[in-house]
Order: sequence, then C-alpha cells, then structure tokens
Amino acid sequence: MIALTYLHNFYKNKTLSNHIHLEGGTALSLFYKINRKFSNDLDFSVETLIDLRRFQQEITKPLGIFYKAKVIDDVKICILDSNNYTILTIDSYLAASENCQYEEVMLEGITPCVIHSLIDILAEKLCCMIDRDTERDVYDSAKIIKSRDISLNDLATLFENKQKVKQDGYNTLSQFTENLYKIKQQKINWVRQGDNLNYIYKYLSN
Repeated sequence: MIALTYLHNFYKNKTLSNHIHLEGGTALSLFYKINRKFSNDLDFSVETLIDLRRFQQEITKPLGIFYKAKVIDDVKICILDSNNYTILTIDSYLAASENCQYEEVMLEGITPCVIHSLIDILAEKLCCMIDRDTERDVYDSAKIIKSRDISLNDLATLFENKQKVKQDGYNTLSQFTENLYKIKQQKINWVRQGDNLNYIYKYLSN
C-alpha cells in the first residue's frame, strides 16, 4: 500500500517530518482503527510557512526519484509514478501548534509518528461540518464519539481554539451544538446521516 510506504519513510526522516503532522481520514483508519473506507489520500497540518514550503518542495522524497509531484492548488499535490498515473494525493496546510493537540503513535509497531490526537481530529471534523457539505464529516465524528470516551471539556477547548482562526460564526462548542440542526438545513449531502447526526447532538448536549 503506497500510503503506508510513504508514511514509514516520511516519519523515519526526522528532518523532513519535523513540525508536520498527519490528520484526517487516513489517520483515523491506520492509527485509531476507526472503520471507514481507506484511501490513498494523506492530510497533513504544518506548523510554519517555512516548513510548509519545504515539505511541498520535497514532497516526493519518501518515495524516491522515480516519482514526481503535480501541483493542483495551494493545498493539494498529486504524486505521479513513472507512467504519470496518480498514486497518492497529499493535502497540506498551515495550522499553528497552539491550536492543535498531537501524540506519538506507532505505525505497524515499527515507525513512531507524531500525528493529531483523536480528540483533535474530532474537533476539526466538527469545524468542517460548518463550512463544507460532505457526509464523511458527520460519519467520522459519530464513529469517533462511539469508539472512545471523549472529554467534552477538552473537546470544547480545542474546538474554540480552531474557531478563533476559522471565524465562521460558531465560537463555542455549545453554540455549535445548539445550531446543529440549523446547520443541517444548509447541507445537501447529509441526507443519509440522520442517525449519526442525532447521536452527535445527544452526546454534545450532555
């Protein structure tokens, strides 16, 4: 699996991976064993602009010289093989460390990786429920809540720190919870997520 190869080589290179942290769906699948469709998409947050530029310039390094990068936009880069076939898609974006929580976990019991904590990924997923219309954010949030005992106080702090940057109308977790069904009315792709949405609302309302 190309994503696994990439992550092993990436995190073994401490210079390359410094200040860069995996998050998102692949982190949920590989490290936290959240049952979801696995994909060859990797999402990384990067602590500084210097590190972001460095990473994007060296993004194919974990796979070697036979691969090349195709820049899609400021965030998304595709990794192409020698036949110009996309084998991996990588999103990377700035996220200050004071607004995130990380932990070191082992990849396949071999490679230590500093990635976003599960509660941090949940906080980010809840933020994403506000500003984009994808059912996976609802699905993943419900899966995380069902899989672990999540501290609402810690979640609220992380959510509020992220919202200070995003500034999309809901400054606190309680405001988000109170307006969750109002947010739902603006979404087209949540139609199959009614049960998961109800579960999220009930949990956050405790």
